[in-house]
Amino acid sequence: MAEKQRLQSELEEINQALEELGKSPEDIAVYKAVGPILVQTTREKVVSELSEKRDLNDTRLKVIEKQEGRTRSQLEALQKELQSLLGQRGE
Repeated sequence: MAEKQRLQSELEEINQALEELGKSPEDIAVYKAVGPILVQTTREKVVSELSEKRDLNDTRLKVIEKQEGRTRSQLEALQKELQSLLGQRGE
């Protein structure tokens, strides 16, 4: 659950950054954090890196959601089985 929330938060930040970069002129100076320092880079490179990271996080999020669905289904099946066994026992 925490991983899903982290990915959703990161996706929101990436989308906001891409939106702002989309509003900016092509020749604007862009900086990215590399460890504790900021390094100047090109707008195109940052947009490319952010888009790639967004796609990767989207994929990870979809995998987590599928795993959640499978786990939820398994839990429901186990609950039904347990209720059935408890019902038989009470008869």
